[in-house]
Amino acid sequence: MNKPGLIVLFSLLLFPFVACNNDSESKKEEIHITADIPTAIYSKEGRYVAFCDAIKFEGKYYCVFREGENHAPYHDYHENGYLKILSSDDLKNWHEAIEIKDAEWDLRDPCFCAVGNRLFLYYGLYSFKTPNPSQKTGLTTLEIYEESLHIVNTEKIDIGQYSNLWLW
Repeated sequence: MNKPGLIVLFSLLLFPFVACNNDSESKKEEIHITADIPTAIYSKEGRYVAFCDAIKFEGKYYCVFREGENHAPYHDYHENGYLKILSSDDLKNWHEAIEIKDAEWDLRDPCFCAVGNRLFLYYGLYSFKTPNPSQKTGLTTLEIYEESLHIVNTEKIDIGQYSNLWLW
């Protein structure tokens, strides 16, 4: 199976476990997904796409993944990976919502966390030039306004004695 196909398959398997209603007064919503043939939600010729997470937030579905020229940019920094977030109202039609890039870091292994009306995105920071940085976890805070997802803040996290490790 090709790499885009793997991200689709993983997303389809992951959605039932991560999709939930963030309204604390609501009952949990069950989602059942069936597919005869997996359908790619994203593909781009010549790009490496992997490491995804998915969530239902404020009535929409979001999928985040790393996109790059290869699995890891060991020596060539024009190949740094970045994070791409897709959104969908119906799990069938997907649209690019946001790209999160950093010229000095390869952004890896994104994970969503929803708290109230904010969506947090945690990810690892990798750099061949700085193999043991003091901080290796990035955090981007997202909110919805004007019916779109927007970046509120991006920062590197100091997690004390563990800051040279990824948060997870």
